[in-house]
Amino acid sequence: AGGVHVRRLFRWNSVMLRCPASEDGGLSAETLVEYVHIRAASARVKVGDRVRRGDVLCESGDVGFCPRPHLHLQAHDAEAGDHESAPTVPFAFRPAHGTSPS
Repeated sequence: AGGVHVRRLFRWNSVMLRCPASEDGGLSAETLVEYVHIRAASARVKVGDRVRRGDVLCESGDVGFCPRPHLHLQAHDAEAGDHESAPTVPFAFRPAHGTSPS
C-alpha cells in the first residue's frame, strides 16, 4: 500500500527509454525519458526492447512519498552525462490518433 511514510521517501520504480534524435525534428539529440513511480511489477518492457508510439510501458503507481497513484515523466539530454544531474528537456504531448488537441 502507498502512503506518505518517510521510510519510502527515496523508493520508487521506474522505466527509462533511450530515444534517438529524430529526422523529423521532434528530438534534436538523443534523449533519456524516465517514467517514475510506476506500480510494482507493472513494467511491460525490459532492457533492450524497442518500443513504438502507443505501446503501453507500465502502470502508474503510488510508490514513493505520495499517498496517491501518480506518474513523474522527465526527459534529459542523453549526451549530458549523469541523468540525475542533467538539465531536463522541454517536451509536449501529441494528441492521440483520431483526436484533436484541446
